[in-house]
Amino acid sequence: MAYERIEAPKGSLYHYTQKDRLDAILQDGRIRRFGDRECWFCTSLADTLQLMEMTVMKEGHPYVDTRGFLQRYPAFVPEGYIILKLEQRHQNGEWVRWNQEMPPGVLPKYLRRLKNSAC
Repeated sequence: MAYERIEAPKGSLYHYTQKDRLDAILQDGRIRRFGDRECWFCTSLADTLQLMEMTVMKEGHPYVDTRGFLQRYPAFVPEGYIILKLEQRHQNGEWVRWNQEMPPGVLPKYLRRLKNSAC
């Protein structure tokens, strides 16, 4: 698993977040990184929905949090999330893409799914 540096994307970006964070985002005029480590953006609404399907919509599935601890996704409440369409004004930091390494022998359908993920 590794991050790959990429050029900053052009045009609009999409970002999902919990609805209770919207006021702080609007007040600050910026999106702060999750736990000061990561912040995910996608270049299309379809990719954003796909990312949500692979993460927050996976009720009860395990994931590793930013501290390295195993957690489980809580129940997904659609009304608790919003998707923001953003126009870039400024950005400090680097743009990277997450490349998920897969173990040998993984089914081809999973490899295709990772390859087609654009977030």
